Amino acid sequence: MGQCPNCNHEIQSNEKFCLNCGSSLPQQESESRSPSIQQDKKPMSKKKKYGLFTALSVLLVLIVTHFIVKNTLAPEKHIAKMQNAFVQEDASEFLKQFSIPDGTSSNAKGFFEYVDDYGWSNLRGQLTAAIQTIEDGNLPDTIEDKDGNKLISVVDHKILGGLYHKLQFKIHATNVKVESELTDVKFAVDDYNVKTSIDKAINVGKFIPGNYKWEASINNPYGKGSYSGTMKVHPETDNTYNFTPKINAAMVYIMSDLDSSIVFVNNKSTKRTVAEFAELGGIGPIPLDKSVQIHSVGKNDSGKSIKSAIVKVDSPEIELPFESIQQARAEEERQNALSSIADNYRSDLENYYARFREEYETDFNNHEFYELEDYISPSNTKLIAEFKEYMYKFSGEDSIFLGPDTILSIKAISSNKFELVARENGEFTSGEDYETESLETKIQKYVISIDNEDYFIIESRDKLQ
Repeated sequence: MGQCPNCNHEIQSNEKFCLNCGSSLPQQESESRSPSIQQDKKPMSKKKKYGLFTALSVLLVLIVTHFIVKNTLAPEKHIAKMQNAFVQEDASEFLKQFSIPDGTSSNAKGFFEYVDDYGWSNLRGQLTAAIQTIEDGNLPDTIEDKDGNKLISVVDHKILGGLYHKLQFKIHATNVKVESELTDVKFAVDDYNVKTSIDKAINVGKFIPGNYKWEASINNPYGKGSYSGTMKVHPETDNTYNFTPKINAAMVYIMSDLDSSIVFVNNKSTKRTVAEFAELGGIGPIPLDKSVQIHSVGKNDSGKSIKSAIVKVDSPEIELPFESIQQARAEEERQNALSSIADNYRSDLENYYARFREEYETDFNNHEFYELEDYISPSNTKLIAEFKEYMYKFSGEDSIFLGPDTILSIKAISSNKFELVARENGEFTSGEDYETESLETKIQKYVISIDNEDYFIIESRDKLQ
């Protein structure tokens, strides 16, 4: 409480004007308020100061962290890291910029080479376009290869209710299957181990595109072998890749002169015949590196045990020849060929023989060796001498009549030599009493050759009976 300096009317300490006379009360107000203000101001405690400092510090940290996180998650940073790693050919760092599905095999160098073949500039442009689509509030399409296989998806992950956005560049896995013409081949790549089957492709596992080392082996009663190589995974259809490893082994098909013979592998009996393995589609799988030897044992027509040739396997088809059967077969083929030749010349030889007998009769009755010179080989001087001696020992009136003759057989000895067997008859008439008597029937064998101009000549004549 106070008084107005103008009219002494009682006033309140917080009034600015006197309610009685209306005079302003600045001095009264100042004096009356000053003690109050001074009384309310107190020094700030250390605890409050620390709390205020802490709050300001946390706020500053949150602001700084916000910008750091936002900058770190910026998709442009990922693209820049990809670009830098690709230019420096750092395959491991390049692959780190992508996410790989769980349970999927990867190979950094192989994926790098795949992207290089695909075209990094092309892929980078597709990734950048996908990022822009997300920033525009839309969903981007999955990046596909030229065959329509899914390659990479850009996925937007919202963090803290959408305060931040983290983009993942997800590589789509390729489902790899192994197929082979062989069964029970052990195939291994990365941590996958499977066995092949001839009737279907076997699922191996999931891989991202790239190159992977593989190993394969066979181990059965017929042989052992180990193989290795590189599998270049690239999706073919529906993100699936069928791989056929190159294995120098095969199901071996056996051919033989004796299908009933028992097959032996490395001198051990299989207890199966050649024919039985043919029905099974072959024997194996067998390495084609000559490490396996095969032969067979059977019996010939007389019941005697015979052994085929031994073959070192280096081909999917082998032949087990039996020497004795081969020789018999070759002789049969030779005889068939000679029989065909004899048939071709049979008519010519019959005519030739008939003319020979006619000329023989003429020369005998003329008591000279003239016409027969064209029929008898000059080299067979003994046969020529026999003909001449027989003709010259008879008188001028003696004569003969030859026939009837019968050709018993004609066969080819070679492609240009023949054997003709004939039964020869005749009659002799004496020039003294003109009595006729039958000549001795003879079985004669002639060897007749033919030259390049189809001219026949008698090489020899032998009496069989």
